[in-house]
Amino acid sequence: MKKNLKLGRIEILLAAILLLVFAYQVTLGIFGNSITFDEPSYLAGGMNILRNSDYRFNSEAVVIPQLIEALPAALSKNVSFPAPGQKSAYEQWNFAEKYIYKTGNDADFILYSARFMVLLFGLFAGLAVYAWSRRLFGVKSALVSLFFFSFSPSILAHSGIAASDMITSFFFLTSLCTVWYMMEKINLLSALAASLSLSMLFLSKYSAFFFILIFIILAAFRIFSRRPLAIDIFKIRKTIDSRALKLFSFLCCGIVHAIVIFVMIWTFYSFRYSMTNFETSRDVTKFLWSRIPDDSSVSRVIKFAADKHILPEAYLYGFVYTYTHSANRNAFLNGSYSKNGWWYFFPYAFLVKTNPGLLVVLLFAAFVFIKRRNLFYKIIPFLIFIAVYMFFAMTGKMNIGHRHILPIYPMLFILVGLAGTFIDFKRKRIPSILTLMVCAATPFSTLSISPHYLAYFNFIAGGPSNGYKHLVDSSLDWGQGISSLKSYLDKDAPRRNNVYFSQFGSVPFSSLGLDAMGLPSYFPFEGRRIFNFHGGLYCISATMYQLVYYPEFAAWIPEADIYYKNIYPELKKIFEDKAHTYEGKNYRLYRNYRQLSFGKIILYLHETKRKPDAMPGYSILVFDLSDDEVRNALSSPSKPIRK
Repeated sequence: MKKNLKLGRIEILLAAILLLVFAYQVTLGIFGNSITFDEPSYLAGGMNILRNSDYRFNSEAVVIPQLIEALPAALSKNVSFPAPGQKSAYEQWNFAEKYIYKTGNDADFILYSARFMVLLFGLFAGLAVYAWSRRLFGVKSALVSLFFFSFSPSILAHSGIAASDMITSFFFLTSLCTVWYMMEKINLLSALAASLSLSMLFLSKYSAFFFILIFIILAAFRIFSRRPLAIDIFKIRKTIDSRALKLFSFLCCGIVHAIVIFVMIWTFYSFRYSMTNFETSRDVTKFLWSRIPDDSSVSRVIKFAADKHILPEAYLYGFVYTYTHSANRNAFLNGSYSKNGWWYFFPYAFLVKTNPGLLVVLLFAAFVFIKRRNLFYKIIPFLIFIAVYMFFAMTGKMNIGHRHILPIYPMLFILVGLAGTFIDFKRKRIPSILTLMVCAATPFSTLSISPHYLAYFNFIAGGPSNGYKHLVDSSLDWGQGISSLKSYLDKDAPRRNNVYFSQFGSVPFSSLGLDAMGLPSYFPFEGRRIFNFHGGLYCISATMYQLVYYPEFAAWIPEADIYYKNIYPELKKIFEDKAHTYEGKNYRLYRNYRQLSFGKIILYLHETKRKPDAMPGYSILVFDLSDDEVRNALSSPSKPIRK
């Protein structure tokens, strides 16, 4: 066995090449995509913790990802951090923009250094996938697992984004592996490794609480398994077959884990209950808590825990904020809209956003499992994890992004290692050829979309150019396409006097160097600039095109057309005025006109089934509209695209 586990030079070389190829692809994405929706809050939140020991920003994201991503900027003497104002806790987006783009800092350094920190965890995850697949199935299987990991569009995308998804996926993987190892052999090292992994997981994302059920099911499986439990701790060395003793042992381990997690949470929150150490900001935290309703048992339990200071305030508030806001979120799927989601959202997202090669090889792996049932014990923890995680995902109501099931992918890559057992040209020539053919074809699907991995859709959805018809938000359009749009406008776009832009993002496009007339966006980035609607380039983020966050436009009513026609005569004075800004009554009137005009143009594009003239980064739709098309859109009665 030791001989089989010894690393050979060729094996090391092949694994290193795959990891280098992976890192290179992620690097292309790091530099090729503009800042995404959530990244500013992570960068500012982590910096506020490291510089000010202030946990008010982005508390729903938990601290570990923020600390990791903000560390390079915090260590740099050339990065300044403005003092947060008293109200900044609920104005974190404006403050994040100020910190990154308006304080004289090197915005590229702040963003790219954070993304490279996430890339490290992508590499760590790749190594963990390789090591565990090798431990279970051997070298060939490990290389197959690492190969599909290295060319996974979802893994490549989120290994280059400074958010929590990739880091959390890594800690889910290490937690599962260390806990399962501990359930086979309890010693100080295995117990410590499991406790630390679980602590990092609970400090990375609140979905870590799913792992409690996973732990219970794993323990139950081991208790009823005929395999003995080895114990080697302190001076106790024995092998246990009794179910009662196994249960007692796992209960003790669970208690130890809970204590370590509890201590680690307090440690990373500076052993302080309050979110902030600024006395002048305590009213802000009271305001934050006042926004949390008492209409569920979960929120009441959390508020009780807050009253008793059981855990740090920021941790408790972040948990209850995440819970309440995930219960009712606008979502889009294949032309349908919902606030309660669909049970099949994540299975469908997995089907259309996963490389076809992985889907095929998973079938190969399933075939191997059917033929070799003795492998069941080896793969059961991964099957349990996937089943439990998908259960919570499918019964939840927050259907805004495929990224929320990213943690199942490392588990799938390990299971794919089963297909590596096909590769044996002496005894399994045809299966070997088929497996290698699928492997050889897999990179082309991924490389064809580089560096826009987040916008990946496979042939089932019609490819990335049709992705916006199926899924939006962070499944496709997370604000990352502005750099591609800028490049398109500078080099390839037809020359037009008028460029309009509707943005799905958290940083105003003007701060990102894009010059355009602002259409209604997720945040009110339009500014007070007066303009009328004429022919030109209408650049619309895919999420805004589907009106996910403008449901009143999607469900257009005839009265809106009547109001629209009635206000236009009053707007003539505004358009004829040489002043290019507005305020007071004119502000409200023109804002209504601009929003309704945007809604009518989007509905016109849907009704006429107008295809985009360009799709920079596949996440922004560009329509080159003539004056006549715009006139028709605004003068004709609009039809709703949803009821």
